[in-house]
Amino acid sequence: MSQSTAKTFLTISLASGFSRLNAAGVLIAAFFCIPLMSFTNFIQPYLFTEVFNIPRGEQGALTGSLAAMHEFIIICMMGFLGALSDNIGRRIIILAGLFIIALGYWLYPLADSRPEIFLFRAIIGLGAAAIAAMQTVLLADIPNEKSRGKFLGLASVLTGVGMALLALQAGKLPNFFQGTFGVSAAEAGQYILWSISGLIVCVMVLLFFMIKPGRVAEDTEREAILVRFKKGLAAASNNPRIALSYFVAFASRGDLVIVGTYMTLWVVISSETAGLSSGDGLKRAGLMVAAVQGTALFWAAIMGFLCDRFNRHFMVCIAFALATAAYFTMGTMSDPFDNSIFIACVFLGIGEISTVIAGMALIGQEAPLENRGAVMGVFSLSGGLGILLATFFGGRLFDAVGPTTPFTMMAVVNCLVLLCAVWVYVKTPRADQV
Repeated sequence: MSQSTAKTFLTISLASGFSRLNAAGVLIAAFFCIPLMSFTNFIQPYLFTEVFNIPRGEQGALTGSLAAMHEFIIICMMGFLGALSDNIGRRIIILAGLFIIALGYWLYPLADSRPEIFLFRAIIGLGAAAIAAMQTVLLADIPNEKSRGKFLGLASVLTGVGMALLALQAGKLPNFFQGTFGVSAAEAGQYILWSISGLIVCVMVLLFFMIKPGRVAEDTEREAILVRFKKGLAAASNNPRIALSYFVAFASRGDLVIVGTYMTLWVVISSETAGLSSGDGLKRAGLMVAAVQGTALFWAAIMGFLCDRFNRHFMVCIAFALATAAYFTMGTMSDPFDNSIFIACVFLGIGEISTVIAGMALIGQEAPLENRGAVMGVFSLSGGLGILLATFFGGRLFDAVGPTTPFTMMAVVNCLVLLCAVWVYVKTPRADQV
């Protein structure tokens, strides 16, 4: 289908074979899936304190260990799921992921030992792997090349709205359940996760009717999963911009998890020093996360527009310059209850969303249609590896050095990717992007 006859949805030109209903389904998934998948990082500090009774001094290391296990599962599954989706389609995998993560959220607050905490978090990890892998591929499938940045910007806006609303409302839920129903702090934690589990099931049913079933490249032969996965890896050696995109995914996903995991932990732990309850700390953390995501919400549309207007490789360089400055700034902050922290949150929102959109725009442009699932699977695998290392080392630095050192760590990582992006930009021919 030519660009002139391509279907459009909200001024976005759609790729051949996709309907407006399919596009709407992917945008609904962007609003719900990533925020709901990430919710465990937001609520976990409250669960540690009120439900699992984990000592404060052990929470940083346990957070890192759980997140590292979670991401190890994702790493093991990402490449396989991306390649599998080229053979069986995207819809069945994302629906299975939603079902598994709903089950995990139902079980998680029932854990009464550390082995059970790890077991139920592992179930959540399996579901998260399927959701994250398919969300990445679907965002690359839907738009026509000339609208790629715009579509990614819109999807990121919706994800930002979802994250902000979830953070703001979830921060109020402990006090709501305790005040309205007279339950204990521990029971409130259980009711919160059970409510989220029910919401995930509703989203799963909705997406069943909206996501396109079947394979995207129906005219290509089905190949063994390992063969397709190897093609995803080989793409990096054949195209330096795909190789760069894998490094971009590594850093940008690490950026996101540091905000989602250690910002909340820092604030909840600091609330005790400030003479506040864990619930009050969670509420303050919700405001900070909402500030980050609210800024990302505003900036996503701008970044998406810029990625369609300018060379996408160049925009990766700009994005990582912004992220380096933003994470370094947050690393210099000392008191999360000083209102000047919200200025740093604004810069953080700009930095984190810039790297995500620029990276997705570049890999979507470069990934070949016939092996897109495999290439995007390796892209997501690289992101999972970034999350794994960021959370693991971030947790150790959090406990050993200070609560803002994970942000400084990511400033260094972003700077290294920036240098790599500039080197590839100078040394390799520039690709046409539309």
